Order: sequence, then structure tokens, then C-alpha cells
Amino acid sequence: MSTAIDACTRFKELSSDEGTHAMLMGAPEILAGLVSYMNNTDEQVLILVSNTIKTLTKNSTNLPTLYNVSGLLTSLTDLTGSNNHKVKKNSISALKRLNHYGKSLQQLHQPNQQNNENNSTINNNNNHHEMKATDNKRKNKTKSKKTRTFVFYVTLDDNQLCSKIEKQVLQVRGLISLTLDQRRNQVLIGTTRKKKKSNVK
Repeated sequence: MSTAIDACTRFKELSSDEGTHAMLMGAPEILAGLVSYMNNTDEQVLILVSNTIKTLTKNSTNLPTLYNVSGLLTSLTDLTGSNNHKVKKNSISALKRLNHYGKSLQQLHQPNQQNNENNSTINNNNNHHEMKATDNKRKNKTKSKKTRTFVFYVTLDDNQLCSKIEKQVLQVRGLISLTLDQRRNQVLIGTTRKKKKSNVK
């Protein structure tokens, strides 16, 4: 346990000198170590580490890095419920600064989000009008080319005859669909042509 206290004492000494802050912020393993010590059960360790974090958050240039340290905000939140007055006070102070930084970051990005939403709305409106125009064109095409269905009753027991019918019908212009129903002895033809002439021999 004394090793943890020694390490946290050293971190506290380093944090009290602003000249070392850049080095601390550039060392992810040190920051991860601080977070791990925040889960320690020794109150002395918690007092030292919470004091270190509080001191580091007083320097505004450290906030962007500290705000993104994995588990730091969660651990600080947990420590705000500590029974130790010093740990609680240090944690609340550090958490307030980090939360304030987080809010200012959100406000900074909010105008960009609004612009993006406005652009998205304009694009959606444009897309809606384009889709409507496309739908209208399709409707016009559909109106001009109505599908007509013809049904022929033929004895379809012979597979060779079925094949012959299929070849003949496939030559019809404007053919959309062809169904040979051997069970019902029917040939169903869907076409866009108004007049249809087909001789099945």
C-alpha cells in the first residue's frame, strides 16, 4: 500500500508545478495510473490522487486531455460520494471544471449541428421535390402504357407444345409477363400493346 501512497505523493508534487503539466498530459500511462488509483480503498491514496486531479483541472490547457481520459469522469463521480471530506471536496471541484469544459464544448458544436440540420432539411426538401417529380413522370408513363392481360385456354399436356407456345409468345412486342399454367391449361400474357395478334399453332 505504501507503494501506492509513494506514487500518488509523487504525482501530487508533479501536479503542483505547472511546468510538468505538459509532460503529464502527454503520458497516457500516467493518466491511466491516476484513474486506477482513484479506485483504491486507502483513504490516504484517494486524498492524494483527488488532490492531484483537482490541481491539474485548475490549468485550463489540461482540460481537453483530462476530459477524454477513459474512466476519469466516472471515477470522479463515484468519489463525490466519499465519506472523506477532503476526497469529496477535491472530486467535486475537479468534476465541476471538467463538466463546465464539456458544456462549453457542446455549445461550441451546437451552431454547427444547427447548420447541418438546416442543410439537411433543405436537402431533404430538394430530395422530396425531386422524388415527387420522378413519381409524377412514372405515373404519366404508367398512364400512357396500361398493362393488358390476355388469357388463352390451350391443352398443355405436351411439353413440346408448351415450348412452341412460349417461343411464339415471346416474339410479341410490349410483352411484360408470360405464365404457362399446365394445371389449368391456361396461357396468361401481360402486354402494353393495345391490339394484340397472336396465333398459336
